[in-house]
Amino acid sequence: MENNALWKRVMASAVSMGLVILQVPSVGAAPSVFGTVKGAGPAWVAADSAQWLQVSSTRPLLGGDSLKTDDKGFMLADLGSQGTVGLYSGAEVRTSGTSDAAVIDITKGKVAFHVGDKSPMQFASAGAAVTGRGTADGYIDGGSSLTVERGTMQVAMAGTEHTVTAGQRFHFDSQKVEPVKVAGAYGEPERAEEIPSAPPPPPAAPAAETSGKKTMIAAWVIGGLALAGVITAVAITASDDNDHNGSED
Repeated sequence: MENNALWKRVMASAVSMGLVILQVPSVGAAPSVFGTVKGAGPAWVAADSAQWLQVSSTRPLLGGDSLKTDDKGFMLADLGSQGTVGLYSGAEVRTSGTSDAAVIDITKGKVAFHVGDKSPMQFASAGAAVTGRGTADGYIDGGSSLTVERGTMQVAMAGTEHTVTAGQRFHFDSQKVEPVKVAGAYGEPERAEEIPSAPPPPPAAPAAETSGKKTMIAAWVIGGLALAGVITAVAITASDDNDHNGSED
């Protein structure tokens, strides 16, 4: 009897201890490794609550990391099959999500991207969620617009869906799409311009008109020279007659 009672107390204690262990959250769990990041020029990285550290060589990119560059810096994050993200000067982003489906929250600046086929990587800016529909390249101006240079991107915003294809720019504030001329992956596109209509035909035969003028001028010159010759001949004849008359006298 005493043994049975002791056994029951041991089992009850074990069950109670197990419940306590299940209720205590894990401490110091390692964040997910998204890929690698490398800076060029002044570029920094910071974990959730850590200070900013300058990035001068390749280092792991972890979930929860924030990245930023100053006006002379650049940074490239390689997320493997999900794609790559490039921070231009004066940009700042924060990473979240998981190593299999990263979220890049763009708070400011210009951030270029390449997403792979079926990549789950998502970009967030100005309340919009931007994802790729197959392989795509382009860039996002934080809080301003999305420009697609190759492929197709999908924008979910304010309960609506927008498809943005190559050669288009989507404005987050107006939710409008405009065409742009693109210069290839990560290139700087320009606002599209309408092709001007064909110019009017030039004046009829300008060369012939010039030739006619030249001919007229030549005729005047020749005529003037001939007239001068006639006048000279008359003057010489008159002079000879005067000399002849004088000799007779």
